[in-house]
Formats: sequence, structure tokens, C-alpha cells
Amino acid sequence: MEWINFRHLYSFWMVNRSGGFKNASEVMRVSQSTVSEQVSSLEEYLKAKLFHRTTRSLQLTDFGMELVKKADKIFKESLEINSYVDDPDLLLTQKRIRIGLVGGVSRNLVFRFLKDRIDHDVNFEVYNGAFEDMLLACKKSELDLIISTDAPREMDAIHFHSLVLESSPICLAAKGKVLSALVRDKKKKNTVREKLEGYIFNHPDLHDKPLAKFEDEYKCDLIHKLKTEDISLLRFFANSGEGVAILPQIGIQEDIDRGLVEMIPLSHLANINFHAVYAKGTLKLDYIEKLLA
Repeated sequence: MEWINFRHLYSFWMVNRSGGFKNASEVMRVSQSTVSEQVSSLEEYLKAKLFHRTTRSLQLTDFGMELVKKADKIFKESLEINSYVDDPDLLLTQKRIRIGLVGGVSRNLVFRFLKDRIDHDVNFEVYNGAFEDMLLACKKSELDLIISTDAPREMDAIHFHSLVLESSPICLAAKGKVLSALVRDKKKKNTVREKLEGYIFNHPDLHDKPLAKFEDEYKCDLIHKLKTEDISLLRFFANSGEGVAILPQIGIQEDIDRGLVEMIPLSHLANINFHAVYAKGTLKLDYIEKLLA
């Protein structure tokens, strides 16, 4: 049997990694028809279909999934070796760990994570961005680790490892005077329901229905003034003295400990998980797993 054509294998790998033939052609700087022909030639050589193709979607076949795992090892190591061409000493001495932070991640968590792990032979680089962009950068070996409130979708599981870095309960936080009024009204009978401005962490588990239990218990109606994934912004609103912020407790724990704000636990709501996500097959896999241990 002849050697597999690695140019054809690379085209297949790029189509899967970039999400389609058009995207792959732009990255590879060749025509879309060339990419399509090379993938078809690879399928003919292997006598197996690699993609389920429709006009709207492109999904790997079972055989394609297995081939991606093999191609990942080949091309990801090649990319990582290339990244050290300009600075070969980096591969042998200093470890460079590039971390991507997705918007909703608590900076308190990130600070603690880095503070406990920074030492003289590790250089951290931290970037911000959208989750899907970060996953693509991780696939390209442009990032080593992602910290996010999202976990990879099932279809991405063949490319990534994911573990829960920390789990935080949800709380309602505000200045003491705001919460004192809430507690006082809770004890009254037949009181008029008060309108309360709410600044809320934008998460699927925090829609109107879960918060209705809190509203009934404290005889108030939350006016949703703001929904955001930015925990740091919600922390500012909790400290403003205007209304209440509903957010992961880890994002405001420092202010609670210092007595700047008070909080009411919302124990009926599910915890928010913060995930550490990293690519399979990376040269730094052993070190990243030690970092997360």
C-alpha cells in the first residue's frame, strides 16, 4: 500500500478544524474546489466517507472522527514545533502557558489560580475572547488552556479535555441597607410588593422562573435592569447601593469578607461551574495536567 498523501490529510484536518471547506480554503490560501478535490481523493484512497454533507451542515462520520484523532497528533505537534522556530530556547527552558478567558469568568478565581502557580520557570500569557474563538485558537495550538463557564459541546469532545476547576453557588448581593429593607418586608404581613432593581448574571439557569421563588419569599418584584456575563461588572452594581446583583458568590466573596456588601444565598439554584478546557494531543499535555492537579 502506498504512503498516505499528507497534503490531502491536511486538507481534511483543516476542513474539520475550521468548520467547512470555504473556511479551510481561506486559511490554506487555495481554492475551495482544490480543498474539496483533495478530501475526495483522500476518501477514495481510504475507501471511506469522512463527512456527512448536506447543504447546511458538515459532520464527521465515525471513520472521520477516528482519522481526526490521528491527524491531530501529526499536525498539532508540527504547529507547536513551528511556534518555537523564532525562539528555540523556549522549548528547552521556560514554559510558556497561554490562557484564554471567556467573558463570564470570575477574575477572583483566575487570580487565585495564577497566584498559586506562577513560579520562576513559567511564563503566563492571558487573553480574553469568545468561547468559540478560544476553542478554535486552542485547536490551532495558539492557546494552551481555556477557563470558561461553558464546557465543550459533545461534538467537540474528541478534540478537548474538560474538567470543573471550581463550582460556585449563586447569591444575591447588595449593600446592607438594601438587604435590611428586604428582610424587614419579608416579616411583614400583607405588605405591598416592592419593586427592586436587579442586575443579573446571564446564564441559562437564571431565567425568570428560578428567581420567582426569591421574589415570593421576600415579597418583591425584580425589575431586570441588566443581564450580563461580566461578573466584575455585577460586582460594581452590588456595591453601588442601587438594587441587588445576582451572581456567582466567588465573584463577590472578597467584598463580603470585608463587610462592603451582604448577601443572601440562593440555595435553590444550581451552582455555576467554571471549566478548564485544553486540547488533546498537545506537547504540553503532561505539564497542563500537572498545573490543574
